[in-house]
Amino acid sequence: MIPPGITRYAGTVTNVSLSHPDHKFSLRHVNLAVEEKSSKGSYLGSYVPVREIPRYIGLKQRVQLPVDKPITGLIFLDSTNQVFDRLDQDAARRQVVFF
Repeated sequence: MIPPGITRYAGTVTNVSLSHPDHKFSLRHVNLAVEEKSSKGSYLGSYVPVREIPRYIGLKQRVQLPVDKPITGLIFLDSTNQVFDRLDQDAARRQVVFF
């Protein structure tokens, strides 16, 4: 079940992990319908190199992909809440999380 408040109205929950093939989870259909939410899966970020690499190169050439901008923060895994706080406050753009 998608916990209440975890996704805004008409939001999308994306599952990015893989569990054992026999494991199941349940959703309340009424919540999906009434709140216009959706749930989808993503395998390896739905990354398709043949499509994505030329796209990223084009974005970089048009200066729409700021890969040259410096990293604005180094955070350890136990401080991940700070990562989101800094993004929310527009205090950081690119942060690296260390495990």
